[in-house]
Order: sequence, then structure tokens, then C-alpha cells
Amino acid sequence: MSQTGEGSGTALDSLAYLYDRYGARVYGYAMALLSNASDAEETVQEAFTKLYARMKGGWKPDQPENYLFRAVRNEAYSRLRRRRLFFLRTRQWADGSHWLAPPSGGAGARDGELEAVEAELAALPVKQREIVVLKVFEAMTFEEIGKVLHISPNTAASRYRYAVDKLRSTLKREDFAP
Repeated sequence: MSQTGEGSGTALDSLAYLYDRYGARVYGYAMALLSNASDAEETVQEAFTKLYARMKGGWKPDQPENYLFRAVRNEAYSRLRRRRLFFLRTRQWADGSHWLAPPSGGAGARDGELEAVEAELAALPVKQREIVVLKVFEAMTFEEIGKVLHISPNTAASRYRYAVDKLRSTLKREDFAP
């Protein structure tokens, strides 16, 4: 990590920029981990609040994307531990919102397909679900995922493979996968 340089703007300006650039993405990640909109919002808010406090003192992350994903992950896991949500499987969101982006233009998607995929992702163990979200929806490499999660790229790849196998098997039974 580095110190902010001259002319870098205020910590609040930098934070606003980081929120605009990464806020929606880390919120989607928090939703994938927590399966609850209000918990995800609070997790992202807490991560950005802690980041602001550090930036206000002159600190600036070298790789803000990795830092934010890691901070959100850490906060989400803390929240899960505190509320003992590891074994809770959420099949529907209270507000009806989805953390998966709808298919582009909506073309080609069957009714209920998005909900089925979200439900099956939510049913995966958290450690597998987060890898799928980072790999598929954030287009991270296994090496990048490893850095964010503090695991080896091989472990990330293995968890991804197990998750995809589970999803493929379940969705085939439900007639959604080829």
C-alpha cells in the first residue's frame, strides 16, 4: 500500500470515485455471500466506512478493487459468524430483487430460469459460491481470486470445479441446463 501523493484530492473525493467504480460490484458479491439485501448493504457500507477512515489518514490502497473485495468478504464472513448464517439457505429475497444480472435483452431466458440459478447458487457452500461469483460475474482469474481470498489459485480452481459440477447436476435435473 502506498501513501497518497500531492494533488490526489481529498479522501472523500477518492472514496466517492471508488464507490462509483466498484460499489455495485462489491454489493453483488456481498449479496452472493449473504443472500440478504440489507445485510449486503450494511456490509458494503461498513467496508467503505473503514476504507474512508484509513484514507482520511493519508493511506491509499495500491489495488483498490482487490482491497474492496477482500474487505467486503471479511465483513461478510464476520456478519455470518455473528448471526450464525452459515447454514441458512435463502431461496427468495424479501424484496424480490436479484443479485444476478438478467440475460442481455431478456432474450432466450425461460420463465423462472434466473430464479432457479440464483436459488442453486445460494444453496452452494459459501466458499464455492464466492468463487463462482468472482470467476463468472466478475471475470477474475483464479490467480486474482486467490489474492482476494488469500488462497492458492489451485484451491480456487478446485472449489470452482466442484461448484460448477453441483450446479450442472442440479440444473440438469431441473431441465435448465443442456
